[in-house]
Amino acid sequence: NEGFLRLRSDTLVVRHALIAEQALATLPPATKSLLHDRIACALFDHAMEDNRPALLWDCYQHWTSAGVPSAAGRALAYFADHLTSSGRALDAEHLLVEALSVCDSLPVAIPLRKRLLVAWLFLGRWQKVESLLDDGIPIDLDAADGLMSLYEARCVKMVMSLS
Repeated sequence: NEGFLRLRSDTLVVRHALIAEQALATLPPATKSLLHDRIACALFDHAMEDNRPALLWDCYQHWTSAGVPSAAGRALAYFADHLTSSGRALDAEHLLVEALSVCDSLPVAIPLRKRLLVAWLFLGRWQKVESLLDDGIPIDLDAADGLMSLYEARCVKMVMSLS
């Protein structure tokens, strides 16, 4: 016994990545998806309860592997909120573009687009702001959803009125 596998109560603990990978490779796809979804849910709860936004990237990866793009996009959106509020709008922009690329529904895409709009406002990317506002997909600038301050909404409306 090299200590790579241990049985702790009724849980098998794998202490070597290659063994774990090989065990996962033998699982049917539906089982892998369910496993990834359950892991992402647990990580998401932990990230929200303990204010650990870095875990949201792991949630995104697990939900992507589980085939749940709406939840994956939601995890990236929360992570982007954290990055934007901590002055890292450029990093938030990259996450939001990625989230939109995996997004599978308009109700999920609309708040992602609004977050992207906020990041672009912070970055001063006025042409991108204008193109996002002109592409025909709605963004409710008056919604009290906490994604955009009244000041930011006024800035966007001002940019819209100038074009």
